[in-house]
Amino acid sequence: MESGQIESKSFVHCLHERALDNFMNSIDIRYDFQKHLYRGITLVVVNLSRAVMCESQVFYRYLFKVIDEGAEKIVIDISSLEFMDSSFAGVLVAALKRVKNKCGDIRLVINNANLLTSQVLLNGIIKIYKTYPTIKKALQSYEGEKEKVTPSISHLSFQK
Repeated sequence: MESGQIESKSFVHCLHERALDNFMNSIDIRYDFQKHLYRGITLVVVNLSRAVMCESQVFYRYLFKVIDEGAEKIVIDISSLEFMDSSFAGVLVAALKRVKNKCGDIRLVINNANLLTSQVLLNGIIKIYKTYPTIKKALQSYEGEKEKVTPSISHLSFQK
């Protein structure tokens, strides 16, 4: 490979890194659930410490609306959760099934140290999902796959 091509790829990689860093700095945590778009990937941020039946019902409607609007590559950040019950885990499993039927995928950002849920529930989620320790790593995991390029960053927020 010529040095000009290497420099060009390095420059493009730097631009992608800078765009990702800018995107990460724009995330707002004032809402229970948020949707952000980054380069064809939908990021859903859950800003709750506990997710039980009540929150699960709201999150189900929110997440399935996102999926029905056409999201195929999704990252769900549940790293702020300290507790989730089986109803919330059920929403995550149902969403993954729905997206997989559309040839898409969902990846989770999870903080095992924070999540004080039963080990059985946590192990079940980790076995069916690709999990990452940070939003940045989860978004980067889609790199190399054919992606839809979305030139702008936008978000839609939702509060109970």
